Amino acid sequence: MGNVETRQDAEPTLGPGGTDGEDNNGDGCQEGLHDEGIGGKKASNPNDENEHEAINKVELSFSRPGAAVATFVMEDPDGDGGNPPSRIDTIRLLSNQTYTLNVRILNIVSGRETDLTPSIIAQGKAHELYFIPSGLNLSVTKTDKDAAGYPVGVTSTWTV
Repeated sequence: MGNVETRQDAEPTLGPGGTDGEDNNGDGCQEGLHDEGIGGKKASNPNDENEHEAINKVELSFSRPGAAVATFVMEDPDGDGGNPPSRIDTIRLLSNQTYTLNVRILNIVSGRETDLTPSIIAQGKAHELYFIPSGLNLSVTKTDKDAAGYPVGVTSTWTV
């Protein structure tokens, strides 16, 4: 989900949307924190009665004591395939700081926004978010767990 940049002399700010990063290794992802961050913990059950909704918007809200919350967005209105994402914010965080991250996962269809985050938390045993920093001095600790004690990743602590 966009790039993560750290600076010691600036507050977190949004980067330009859309084409704010570079594909430095040919994998189709912008370097930094990849947008492949949502994966399952177990194989799908073909008899699963849950409706599977597309995730086409993810909001990452970073907070730290004494500072305003900084929210960064990845948005892909037509979902997987088709057109590339319309917005990928560059994540800018201050060095030598610890942040609490809250993730909001959305499905938007015909202008109607559905927050999928509560379902992902409730069905935590079937979901896990992955944060894959590249070329950064960054530590990520998932702070939420499913009923079996495995991490989910909707909330986490980031130390830059």
